[in-house]
Amino acid sequence: MQSGRERLREWIERSKLTQRTAAELLGMHYTFVNQILSGRRSPALGTAVWIERITGIPVEAWMPTEVDGERQTVTAGRRGASESRRSAARLMAGSWTCDAARRKEKR
Repeated sequence: MQSGRERLREWIERSKLTQRTAAELLGMHYTFVNQILSGRRSPALGTAVWIERITGIPVEAWMPTEVDGERQTVTAGRRGASESRRSAARLMAGSWTCDAARRKEKR
């Protein structure tokens, strides 16, 4: 199974987007998208759910895997794992959107 990073890179290329434009569509800063693509950062659970809603890349693609016997991890982000899970649950239920989406709706 391809990693979330590989799938996101393919989605950007298939959509003929720049990283900056993809980041805008995802409601994220372009440096964060670059860090995801380079493997320096992983999206928190709520962010992974948001990416799934926009791109169709399943949340499971970002889950921890083992590579050469070394466990790779998904970060919980600044809010912490329990807050990310609550955010993900609200997002999946359709009752929550990320701040960037709310800002776009107000325009």
